[in-house]
Amino acid sequence: MQIINFFSESTGNALNIDYVQIPNDLDRLSDFEISEPEEDKVYLIEVSPNKPNNLKYHGVEIFLKSYFKSLTSGVEKVRFILCGFEDELSFFKYCELSQVLKLPNVSYLQINASFNENLLKIESDAIQKIAKSLALQGIRNINIRRPLSYKTNHSIINEWSIFRWSQILCIEQNLPEYIKHEIKNSLFFRYLMTINEIKETDIISNSNLSSGISSSVLLIDDEEEKGWQSFFKTLLGNNVKFDSIGKDFKSESIQEGVIEEAKRKILQSHPFPDIVILDLRLHDHDYTNGIKPSDLTGIKILQEIKNINKGIQVIVFSATNKATNLQYALDVGADGFIMKESPENSKDSNYSKESVNQIISILKTSSKRSFLKDIWEKISTLNDVIDNSAIPFINSFYQKAKIELEKAFAIINLADPNSSSDKSLSFGFLQLFQIIEDFASEIIDSDDQQGYYYVNDIIVRKMVSRDSKKVYKFEEPIKYDHSLRCHKLADNHQITESRTTKMDLNYKIGSIMIFMFGFSNSNVKNWPEINIIRHKFVHDGIRVRHEEVCKILDFITFLIDDKNVNYDINRFNGIEY
Repeated sequence: MQIINFFSESTGNALNIDYVQIPNDLDRLSDFEISEPEEDKVYLIEVSPNKPNNLKYHGVEIFLKSYFKSLTSGVEKVRFILCGFEDELSFFKYCELSQVLKLPNVSYLQINASFNENLLKIESDAIQKIAKSLALQGIRNINIRRPLSYKTNHSIINEWSIFRWSQILCIEQNLPEYIKHEIKNSLFFRYLMTINEIKETDIISNSNLSSGISSSVLLIDDEEEKGWQSFFKTLLGNNVKFDSIGKDFKSESIQEGVIEEAKRKILQSHPFPDIVILDLRLHDHDYTNGIKPSDLTGIKILQEIKNINKGIQVIVFSATNKATNLQYALDVGADGFIMKESPENSKDSNYSKESVNQIISILKTSSKRSFLKDIWEKISTLNDVIDNSAIPFINSFYQKAKIELEKAFAIINLADPNSSSDKSLSFGFLQLFQIIEDFASEIIDSDDQQGYYYVNDIIVRKMVSRDSKKVYKFEEPIKYDHSLRCHKLADNHQITESRTTKMDLNYKIGSIMIFMFGFSNSNVKNWPEINIIRHKFVHDGIRVRHEEVCKILDFITFLIDDKNVNYDINRFNGIEY
């Protein structure tokens, strides 16, 4: 029989038993660890009230850590005896953790005149196996509170989730040493690990975790150094460019300092990150009672990111479960959520594994949507061109084009890369195509008296060829016809309508390319391909790809930039018909 005794030398010597003195220093006591419990052993641990808090008893925490360890390590035939100078009823009445006496294979023995005699009787008793299910049920009934060193439940959730998920991925060895020490020596975390034990079936192999993720990722979290860096680096693998920021936020006295530092980090990145994993609470201000979602530091950073580039995928990463916060984040542009795991969630044995799988799924989806960043950069460039172009007679078109761009991106932003039937890119492409149609309608004019089509002051002609001397050869000018066309119906009624030689869009763009930009033909700037892409979707249902959206944006940017205009009325003098 092995007995670990707490400041009771006479008892140890009298019984000729193994004796270990537990430190009286409370700081050292919290780190004191009984060696691995062994089968067929009885452990005697003295308990006594602490001062000034008499509800806490020396020895009870040591006992619980040892009991937890025996359950998680599979040691079944072991017995624990708490002993103290007060009687069992007094211990049960005054010790805040006295429910431990209801655990299987746990009892209490008073240190009195019969103490040695009672110990001898215990030595001869056979040790029964611990009923693990009953033990776990009893442990859950013990009121083990979070350590006072944690200011908020947010910090508990943060450290619990990083440790829990690291266990799922078998990477807890990569956690910072002080985090591992805290988890190992905290009674609260040991309690959580015991009642929420990780099973072998919960482990996720990290061999192919990052498969399908090929983006640059930025983590913004004020507790990045507590293990989130190593967690996401392992999760994402070496093929993903990963960076993080946040540990210096604690030195920022005002919220605006945190926001500016995060904004500066993104603006200095070349290129911008494809994915930002963003915590909502990054400053002491965020823990103010009754704080509105719009005032959270993370929400304000989210809005700044979307002002920089709406295509950057922002994944909210938070311990909050408030629906109002999450909905507000969605409303201002969040692209997804990763919820840190609270101890309450861990009661579901599948929750942790599902959480890690969900993180992987969200990151893969966000990676597939990273093309939105490139699309928005092209839209931003196009907006700048609109703001600085000055073809005076199409000013109304410029304003309409901006509205069409907003509509197009709103549609494209709905793209679900995991859906084989999603047509958001295709419909966004059609919205952009409308800008081309509107531009052509503004540029191509007609003379009602003569019936000719014009590109500004130049009569539209069809170019047949251009010889080696660069002499243009055209057919006669294009002219529309005012003659009437009759339709005879079955009841002999007739309807007349105006008959025109209508220029289709392809011919309009070709004319603009030749007579406005000075090209020899319209087969430039990917226009024929863009026109075919539209035709294939409208008539054949072939979906548009994001590369094709980029092509049409490049084409529109060229088309409406007045710096590209290269027409001269006199340039076509001597044209051969």
